[in-house]
Amino acid sequence: MEKYAENVIHIRNPENLRFLRNCNNASKYARGKYLVFLNNDTVVMEGWLDSLVKLIESRDDVGMVGSKFLYPDGTLQEAGGIVWSNGDGLNYGRGNDPSDYKYNYVREVDYISGASILIPRSLWNEIGGFDPRYTPAYFEDSDLASR
Repeated sequence: MEKYAENVIHIRNPENLRFLRNCNNASKYARGKYLVFLNNDTVVMEGWLDSLVKLIESRDDVGMVGSKFLYPDGTLQEAGGIVWSNGDGLNYGRGNDPSDYKYNYVREVDYISGASILIPRSLWNEIGGFDPRYTPAYFEDSDLASR
């Protein structure tokens, strides 16, 4: 992989650290202004990264931004997340038409899925990344958003 991109740092771990620990580990090597985390099965669309960067740079009150997710059949997987008062989470819009106006504007949400997160590296370092108490998975993204 390194022969294809001079700015790529290839990190090979002796064991599978899974998503949370891999993100925390890889972030130590990052040199850019922003960190972007994607799940290994995430398929991005043209312009996705430019849109996220443009949004975070246009708002001083935004700590991190995420993407709208579609299932392979084209239905909406989520357009942000809601955390109810009892701690349960909900993927906003799951199974609905992604072109519906309710899912096509910028808004504050309780959390964004770890499948696509853009966060300033300085903020990530300040709050300490993903909390390892959530290893191996789940709720690390909602915890990050709450901090």
